[in-house]
Amino acid sequence: MSRFGPQIEQSVTLQTGQQFLRLEYQGDLRGFQGFLTTLNGLMSQPEVAGDVHLSLKFAFPTAIGFEGLATGKLPLELDQIKSQLERNPVGRLHLSADFQYD
Repeated sequence: MSRFGPQIEQSVTLQTGQQFLRLEYQGDLRGFQGFLTTLNGLMSQPEVAGDVHLSLKFAFPTAIGFEGLATGKLPLELDQIKSQLERNPVGRLHLSADFQYD
């Protein structure tokens, strides 16, 4: 997904017993990779439960085509993003899209 330059917002709440820690990240993919390394280390601790909210925002420099939607085919860009998301399945996923036309 890096080729599409996503802007990332993530909030994480980790809990163990009566203690909790809340972390937030907002920025680009490069900065997120350092945040993710720290987060994975915390999540791998015994008896830690986590609640993660991740938002990815993509801005395409030119319009992407939707000609194939009638036949069930996604535009190439969306199909590539979908493939990346399917590589790391999650328990629950809410997907929304906002379109802006200039």
